[in-house]
Order: sequence, then C-alpha cells, then structure tokens
Amino acid sequence: MTFKLKCAGVIVSAAFVLLLFVFLTGTGTGQVGRPTNTSSNQNTRGGDDDASKKNNTNTNKPNLQELLAGSRANQEKLLNEKGPQVSKSFSSNRFSVGAFVQAGWAMVVEYKLEEGAEGKLEVSTFSDRGLHDHTFKLAGVDIGNGVKRDVLHVPADFKEREPGLILISASKKDDQGKKQRANIKVYSLGVGVADDFPGLFNAAVRQPQQRPHFIPAKYNSLRPNASDITITPELLDTAQGQLIKYIFIPPSDFGAWSANFGVVVNNSDGESEVRRVTEQYFNTPLNRGNESGGTWNGKNSKGKVKKGQYQIAITAWWSSASPGNGASCVLNSDSTFIVQ
Repeated sequence: MTFKLKCAGVIVSAAFVLLLFVFLTGTGTGQVGRPTNTSSNQNTRGGDDDASKKNNTNTNKPNLQELLAGSRANQEKLLNEKGPQVSKSFSSNRFSVGAFVQAGWAMVVEYKLEEGAEGKLEVSTFSDRGLHDHTFKLAGVDIGNGVKRDVLHVPADFKEREPGLILISASKKDDQGKKQRANIKVYSLGVGVADDFPGLFNAAVRQPQQRPHFIPAKYNSLRPNASDITITPELLDTAQGQLIKYIFIPPSDFGAWSANFGVVVNNSDGESEVRRVTEQYFNTPLNRGNESGGTWNGKNSKGKVKKGQYQIAITAWWSSASPGNGASCVLNSDSTFIVQ
C-alpha cells in the first residue's frame, strides 16, 4: 500500500505492518444459453496454478498483496473493473475477499459451521486515511439445511467508502481447551448499499433478516435455491472437447460479473483447499430473475488442463460510480464437477 502521511506517518506505517502481520499469521480461520455470453465474448484470465505448487508453504494464510495491491487509486480501479477480489486460494476454515466497504453498509454472510465451532468475520481497511478493524462473532439465524445467515453492519468509525478486506474464519476448542481451526463453508457474502436501495429489493415486504436481497444467496427467502449454481456435465472430458455449462438465477440486478474456477486439493496442513485456476469476466449486466451463466472448456488461459475436482464461484458488482455505489457479492457453488 502507498501511504502519504507526514507527522503521523511512522505511527500509521507501524500499525499497518502490525495489521498485515496479524492477517498473515492469524489462525482460525456468464449469460448462457440466453445466447449473449458465450466463450467468444468472455475475458478469461489464467490463475497461478504452477506458482501455487511452488509456494505451498502455508496456503492457509490470505495474501493481502494479492487481494488489494498498490495505491488506493489502483485498488479502486481493480474493484471497479474486476469486482470483489477472492483470494487465489482458500481453505475449509478461512475465506477472504477484497471489496469496497463503508460505514453503515450491510455485510450479509451465509455459511455452515462445523459442529461445536465458532465463526467470526473481520472487516478492515488500511489506506492513507488510517486503519480500521472490527471483528464480529457469527451467530446467525438458521435459514434451512443447517445454513446460517448473519446480517452485520460496517461500524460508523469506518466512515466513507474505500477498499477493504473481509476475512471469515472458524475455530473450536480441543479436549485441552485450546482453540484449533475448524471448518466453515461460506455459501455467499454480500457487501454494500442501504436497505432501501431502489431496484435491488423491496424492503417493505421482508423481515429484517430477509431484506439484504441484493446478494445472489444460495438460500433465497422468496425463491428457495433460485440462485444455486447448476453445473453440467458432472464429468468433463477435455480430450473430447467437452464444455462445462453453469447456470444460476440472480435475484437482483448487477452491472458486471465473473466466474472463477478452482480446483479442490489438500494443502500441506492436510486441509481441503480451493485454488483458482482461471476466471471469466463479463461486462454485460446481470438481470434479476433471468437465467445467467456460461461455458468453460476446462483449460486455463495458457491452454493447460489441471485435472481434478472443481468448484465455481460467481462474483457480481456495481462500480463505485454507478447507482449501486460499489456494492458486491460472492456466491460459491455447493456442487462440484470433475475435469479429466
């Protein structure tokens, strides 16, 4: 990060280094068919699959430089053009996203916890305007099938909108009372806009726990499972030139979106981990209630195939200059498919 402070520069720089250390060492946690978006109009970028093999010394830790690198101007440009930045790898007990945050904004997370575990969400910003950090204990309402939803709000001291980091993790006590990492499945995370933003949802017809309807949540209160990602076929034979087709129904409008493809592996700690292989960007909007999706040939941007079990993550967002004011969301698929 680039800091331009005078008198307080030393203090803020030291605090930033401390915050960076805490995050890095902390434990515990397209439009398919509807024939506009096909593989010919997708902006696909390959992931660092080979690099992740070489640098698998501790893949459970989020890489802040990967999520939000450079000056604040560069961070804002990245979030406006490419949307929320999901870590290139995330384990079964830790999930991190770079996104715009602002005081008073809703943060809505849907997740399933390992039995006996506790979850937490930490939101932080770090820029030339200072450092802000707040941790919430997750204690959400059960919305079906063991999935819980928490509706949290960014604290007032965060003030105006700026790039930040949201970290979700889980832990549980062992027989000796010591905290150990625990599993948490994050289905969706939404960040942004006031509850009465027009066009996103009608707050008057929903209860408070149901109102944040701007995220493509897996467990939609009005249309259950309307936004689950349908993936076919379950087995992709790349030698035969097959394509994976993925479909979902967004419950709200968004200005742009992307699809991220990650392979499921076991990391050096023996934990399940998803490593991004490639992603597709769509500059076309998502329309509420309309079927959306895309196709993928199982290869990264270099034409290489990484065989294994895969998951898909959908990100959707509004730019900070749009009426959506920088709101964003991430939806992780519950189902998987095999690439061979």
